[in-house]
Amino acid sequence: TPDLTIHYRRGSYAALNLGEAQGRYDHAYQLAQRTMPGPVKTDPKIKVYLYDQLKSKGFSRVRDREVHYRFSDEFRLTTPHEFLHIFLYEFNPRAPIRLEEGVCRLEERKRKKFKGAVHDIQYYQLVKLVPERRWTVREVFKDHYRDDDDGNIAAAFVAFTMQELGRQRFWEFYRDLDKKNWKDNL
Repeated sequence: TPDLTIHYRRGSYAALNLGEAQGRYDHAYQLAQRTMPGPVKTDPKIKVYLYDQLKSKGFSRVRDREVHYRFSDEFRLTTPHEFLHIFLYEFNPRAPIRLEEGVCRLEERKRKKFKGAVHDIQYYQLVKLVPERRWTVREVFKDHYRDDDDGNIAAAFVAFTMQELGRQRFWEFYRDLDKKNWKDNL
């Protein structure tokens, strides 16, 4: 595509549905671009690797400008999440990984069944399922990642901060952030 180089195996689900894959990943890429505070690096193109089977749903290799997604008959991951990891790393490689994960999850949604009805819930709202003792600023700025709860705590912090300070001030904070200076910057 104009922005992506898509890799897939001959005979795979992606190969048989290449038009759909191109459209979905171009759209996810554009959503990730719009999330960022300004223009993103477009050269070299991001490499998208599509798999019928993958241990995880998706992951990125930021230094190599690669995203890897499961794209199969039973499951198609097409979120901007993995693209955002690349853009955020290029925007500020010194940011703590949990805060980065929180930004990547900000616009993601999950369908949950509750009391017989299906609800479309934003990931940061799932922080309500995490014990409140974990809702600390220290949790948000750790530089390692254990589970989805870590990301949801950080996403709730990002959503709150953007709402309270505005997107511009949040991005100024993020741009100047360092794994060691987060307390002073905060």
